[in-house]
Amino acid sequence: MTQTAKEERRDTSFLSAAVFILSTVLLITHADAVTESVIFGIKLSVTSIIPTLFPFIILSDYMTARVVTNKKSLAKRSFERIFGIPGSAMWCFITGAVCGFPLGVRSAVELYQSGRISRDDLERLIGFVNNPSLAFVISAVGLGMCGSIG
Repeated sequence: MTQTAKEERRDTSFLSAAVFILSTVLLITHADAVTESVIFGIKLSVTSIIPTLFPFIILSDYMTARVVTNKKSLAKRSFERIFGIPGSAMWCFITGAVCGFPLGVRSAVELYQSGRISRDDLERLIGFVNNPSLAFVISAVGLGMCGSIG
């Protein structure tokens, strides 16, 4: 290891330690604000985010298990030509668009684990099924966090 690399590593270690110590001090000195924020986050998750995602989780599991077939349709052939990914992954694309990022990726991983797509296909698929859906943005962010859907 060169002298410059050792110095950069030492500087990075020092910076990491300084950030850790500063964060710890701030957490201790502002414990009441941290407690309030954690309680708010848990309440928000329980009252808004989990109820918003739950129906989509059930729908995604059902559709991934039942609907995904190896039959070639015009839509699946078009999907394969456009994205270069097997047509069986089309449902993951739809799930990602309708249900959002946690479920599009989850259904893609289920396809990979069942052997219906390769690891390379999985990596490319995750690139465009990993986004928040409009329903999630409106219900969880708009209504749950901001108190308005408009």
